[in-house]
Amino acid sequence: MDDVFVLSELLTERYQKQRVYLVDHCWGSIIGVMAAVERPELFAAYFVIGEQINSAENDNISYDLVMEGVRRAGDTRTLKKLEANRRPPYSVEEKWKYPFFFQKVWSRSPAGPGIGTYDSSLILKAKLHRLIDRNNLVRGLLIGVNYVYTRLADLSFERDVPRLDCPVFIVNGRYDRTTPSEIAARWFD
Repeated sequence: MDDVFVLSELLTERYQKQRVYLVDHCWGSIIGVMAAVERPELFAAYFVIGEQINSAENDNISYDLVMEGVRRAGDTRTLKKLEANRRPPYSVEEKWKYPFFFQKVWSRSPAGPGIGTYDSSLILKAKLHRLIDRNNLVRGLLIGVNYVYTRLADLSFERDVPRLDCPVFIVNGRYDRTTPSEIAARWFD
């Protein structure tokens, strides 16, 4: 959050404004909410795409979607592994189970109308990415998940942040599989 505060202060000085707009996405929204709680006077408004509200509930909704997709696809191998790993959240000792589950959120969840088949591997096929970039992308995701995941198990902004003292704008997709919109809508209301 210190980085958010320093950058926000720098921008207000540079552009001679009293406040800035805070915009974040997905896991970054956790830092965004905490920053807006601690220093609301810095922000003209808080904009978020894919707000994380309750990690355990997010994962449980996603788990149900993945299981539905796995059963529909007849993917018994993945079904057995997910059942053996059980429903999240996972403990610190079990955090290694999360990357497998998270990968399946994108490859096996039902898609919204007109979306077609989403291929998460496309990010690795971008022409601008060199081999080292692709390697670091995967490493970064795994390291990030292993470091961040266990710290989010008890996250509940419904419980801990019932209001923000700046305007809030939330954009969540109806078919978002990692930050379900029904949770964000409930928190916003």
